Amino acid sequence: MARRKKTADLKQVAVTPDGRPVFANCYAFYETHGMPLSMLLSLLWDRMNAFPDWRDLVTSSVRAGRSLERTLVTVKAEVCDAGYPFDVRDGIIVGLDKLGEVLSRPVVR
Repeated sequence: MARRKKTADLKQVAVTPDGRPVFANCYAFYETHGMPLSMLLSLLWDRMNAFPDWRDLVTSSVRAGRSLERTLVTVKAEVCDAGYPFDVRDGIIVGLDKLGEVLSRPVVR
């Protein structure tokens, strides 16, 4: 029996207030296809003027076994390498810091 080839597709899940598409499933795409994350981020920005769903990207990485701290350090470094304009890059970094604070809080039940 032939093995099925693994695939992962990006899915548009939202639009930013200024009209840019937001794509989920970026971590699965990165993992499945072996594309460097900075390249994926660059392609989204340069070709589609789009962003990944940052929360989905970070939580998917954590669910795959990486620590939250390590994930945030890695994603921030890849954002710096992706070629975003400085003001956009700085806003993303601030947002990732806030996301890290929210995700690191203990869950109260």
